[in-house]
Amino acid sequence: MSKCINIIKAEIKRSLKESFSYRMGFVSDIMVLILLYTALIFGNTGMRLGSYYNNPGNYKTLFLLGYIFWSYSISAISLTCNEISAEAVKGTLEQKFMAVIPYPFLVLGSVISNFLVSSIVAAVIIAFSTLVLGVNIAINGKVLLALLLTLAGMYGMGLILGGLALIAKRVNQMTLFLQIVLLFATDTTTKRSPSSVAKLIIPLTSGNDIARKAVSSMAIYPTDWLQLLLASILWLVVGSAVFGACSRYARKNGLLGTY
Repeated sequence: MSKCINIIKAEIKRSLKESFSYRMGFVSDIMVLILLYTALIFGNTGMRLGSYYNNPGNYKTLFLLGYIFWSYSISAISLTCNEISAEAVKGTLEQKFMAVIPYPFLVLGSVISNFLVSSIVAAVIIAFSTLVLGVNIAINGKVLLALLLTLAGMYGMGLILGGLALIAKRVNQMTLFLQIVLLFATDTTTKRSPSSVAKLIIPLTSGNDIARKAVSSMAIYPTDWLQLLLASILWLVVGSAVFGACSRYARKNGLLGTY
């Protein structure tokens, strides 16, 4: 167990160092998110959110909350795919799968690192929103719990992309397409029907709803939490199964050592 913990710590340090080594890429990612957020805010995106959550004068805050959830989520679904693509380019992917501990433990270190980096990005967006645009955000325990449950499901979704990356190696265009779909199909920019399919199967939609209810002092029912929990568990189970199947296929066909 101590060996696993030490390796996970080493992966966290490696991943953080790698993230901040490419400062221009890190800064440009933040700038893109800020510019997109600013454009949506000035376009009065999210006005329906105020009406739905009985908080019409605060719809920009509700939109900002959903945008932060989305920024975490797109980072989560891209994580495994990006890790595998990067390791394949460096020629170390096969060695990672032959390590003394299972590959998922190595990914766990990257997950923790990814969450820390995403938190820095979120903090910059929130600071910009508060200081430049005058839009504040309220965070409490329910919001944080909803975020963690949401990310669990989104990481599961990312495992599916990671599995495809093991076989196809390059799935960046698919990842980008999915990120755009999530922005407009998960109640991030507006509020759709409470019974929409997206709310039932995509954790980000349920997470957005619970977080906004929490900051709007609206009732959050046990069924809301249960829906989010079940959706996240479903994606984790399916994602793990797909990633495992793709791993076995890649090993059998000698794809781990090729790019």
